Amino acid sequence: MKLSRKIIIITFISIILLMLVYSIYPLNSLLNNKNQLIKNNDLLSNYGTPIPFFEYANRTNNFYYLNLLYDNYTTLTTRDAASISLPPNWDPYKLEGEIFNLQETRNWVNDSGFESSGNWTARTFHNYSLDSWEINQNSIGINGSNAAYFKLDSYTDGDDSTYYSRFDNLYYTQNIINNNRGNISEVNLNFDYKVNAFSWDLSSLGYSFFIAVNTSAPPNLNKSYRYWSTSYHGVPNSTLMQNYDLVIWSCGDKMDTIDLNTERPELETYMDNGGSVYLTGSSIAYDYSGVGNPNNRITEQYFKASYAGYETADTINGIDTPYNGFTNVPIYGAGPDYLSAQSGGYSCLEYNSSNISGVKVNGSTYKSMFHSFNYGTITSTQDQKDLLNRTINFLNESAKNILVIDDGTSDSAEKLLRNLEGLNFFPDSNSKGTQLNLQNYYYKNIFSIRFDEVEEKNHWFNSGNIAIDKSYFENPCTELLIGLTSSMSVYYSGTDPSPEVWIDNFNLDITAKAYPSDVNFSVNNLNIQDGINFGSGNFEQSENFLFNPSKDK
Repeated sequence: MKLSRKIIIITFISIILLMLVYSIYPLNSLLNNKNQLIKNNDLLSNYGTPIPFFEYANRTNNFYYLNLLYDNYTTLTTRDAASISLPPNWDPYKLEGEIFNLQETRNWVNDSGFESSGNWTARTFHNYSLDSWEINQNSIGINGSNAAYFKLDSYTDGDDSTYYSRFDNLYYTQNIINNNRGNISEVNLNFDYKVNAFSWDLSSLGYSFFIAVNTSAPPNLNKSYRYWSTSYHGVPNSTLMQNYDLVIWSCGDKMDTIDLNTERPELETYMDNGGSVYLTGSSIAYDYSGVGNPNNRITEQYFKASYAGYETADTINGIDTPYNGFTNVPIYGAGPDYLSAQSGGYSCLEYNSSNISGVKVNGSTYKSMFHSFNYGTITSTQDQKDLLNRTINFLNESAKNILVIDDGTSDSAEKLLRNLEGLNFFPDSNSKGTQLNLQNYYYKNIFSIRFDEVEEKNHWFNSGNIAIDKSYFENPCTELLIGLTSSMSVYYSGTDPSPEVWIDNFNLDITAKAYPSDVNFSVNNLNIQDGINFGSGNFEQSENFLFNPSKDK
């Protein structure tokens, strides 16, 4: 595979100049007095065979950092010089050089401008059949040439409303073959992008341009999760739940989620048989503690918490295990419920208003944790991860497999999945595709930008250099993905947003050690011999110098 080199960096060239001077001494007696100290007043006689004296002047204290630039279009590389000053009256005889820490920055993507076919493979994934979608390399790029283009179009449910399902994806993939290089020191992304949506005010609900890599294997195969979408997979039954050490039921900001006749009996059966459950949602207490729905009191009867009011606070604090020390944690969004602990339930979290936001049950039959706010509204990713880790350890500190039930409309479940992966839980074999739904459950998202983070629609922007964790590219082959995703399930009535993304000039620059032959490196038109290891080489020049000892007398 022919790859383009962009920048060649050569560090620390050590040049050694060897000088040779013949001094002819007619001192035959020195042959027999090799170890005799010669003093100023010694008189030596007899003449014999001359003794050659070699004297070397080695300069090893001159180092050069040379930055050479390769131009893809002209195929020319800039030149630079390394030199050393000779002592007075000395002529050069031989030039020896050693190159070490030779590094090259190369764009390892084939067809960064999407100008030809065969380098990028188009793929799609969606929970429902989209009415239409587009993915191609024929759109107009930033400079009038080609660009990658992605467009999602919604599923229509027959009543003039449109539906986007969580993790609907369109993406291009390419294998990055980077086995011909040494240790990586740096990886950077740089690309041009443009986004658009026909109803821009709705685009903030979860459309993102993303970049992901296949990490080849999860760090820990002993800890896993399964993602279950109620809108796609239907009602999870108690038999399914019994296969997992812990169930996380995420309702986000959705109201009236746990159905009285279908979902509630299955959840109760699981808990009656010793199951542990973490329930989170901003409207659940109102719906299921006898206020919003008098016939459905699951939060009161099983989670031992009743609805006490509508909260306006924006901070949560731990007041008991497992949240001791978990203080001043910001949350955002619509006001959640606050709670009153019932018999068997114990307050463990509160808002900064001192109203209760978390109730735990540590019973003889089951354990439960109920948060009356949407998990996804915790502002800090680190706080999200910390709270999740504390909750899991309380419910089942030895949990090896977790069922995540997505029963909401916000991006709460997506954040739960990402933070589970941060705690070394990875999708199990039943969840292929649920992490970004890319049909391979070892993909890691290394960059994403939501539409609501883009300053202006239908306008080209440059990403700048984005530093990427180099460990993702230390394997000889890494699969790279770029595309458009919907991060939540959303219903619309009226104008369909039909989100679009354009990508152009997509560069993946990897800085790594290279052999001199990899970059056609030469000195004084001499080929450089590759060293034993990447980044090393050596050369020797003994011709074209004024001084030649074989002719000197």
